Amino acid sequence: MCVYSARYYDFFKTKHNFELPDCAFGENLTIENIDDSDICIGDRFQSGEVVFEVSQPRQPCWKVSSIIGIKNLTSLVAKEHKTGFYFRVIKSSKMSMSDNLELI
Repeated sequence: MCVYSARYYDFFKTKHNFELPDCAFGENLTIENIDDSDICIGDRFQSGEVVFEVSQPRQPCWKVSSIIGIKNLTSLVAKEHKTGFYFRVIKSSKMSMSDNLELI
């Protein structure tokens, strides 16, 4: 599951003047108040009854630039270290948008 921080949308808007739509980076989950600098591979998080583990950093591909139509967006994502990361599901169950994501 691809995870991306909502903080990065503000970053790209402020620094590069990019107005990006929701899920512009193809993420499955957009999170608040956490970004790549806050996590380590192997960290486990819980949301509702679901348990996730950080499995690896994301390597953005050409599709980010292609779909959004900003030619250098993929390279800027990598250069600015705003790539996001991947979760693997350790315990599957139910969760809702109102559930907090907590480090366990």
